[in-house]
Amino acid sequence: MPRLRTATIAALVLAAGIAGTGPAMAGPGAWDHVGTKPFINGITYDYTEPVHSAGGDFRACVTTSGYYRLREDDTDLDDLVHYDFEYFPAGACRDYLSIGGWVDGSNNRAEFYLERNSVGAGSAVYYD
Repeated sequence: MPRLRTATIAALVLAAGIAGTGPAMAGPGAWDHVGTKPFINGITYDYTEPVHSAGGDFRACVTTSGYYRLREDDTDLDDLVHYDFEYFPAGACRDYLSIGGWVDGSNNRAEFYLERNSVGAGSAVYYD
């Protein structure tokens, strides 16, 4: 009898998990979309507005090919997270791992954005 009860409970738990009670939320181990930003023409480099990150891992994807690098925005200075420009083909993503050390400020968030060394249309899609 205990085996039957255990099997019944396991089946109910599985059915509840499959049926769900609403939309799935991204959590640990899943990417949360935190923004899509167009590139702005800067004096030296194009850049996007920053997006907030809780730290850990961060993903940046681009719609146009070019050379990009990741920065963190602070009011006093802009910090380079990744110093070298890297080539991204159109539609490519780059994961920046274990960058929680950039979290700061009263909001306890990092403010990341991409910078590119070319001019033109395009946008970046960010995930945290």
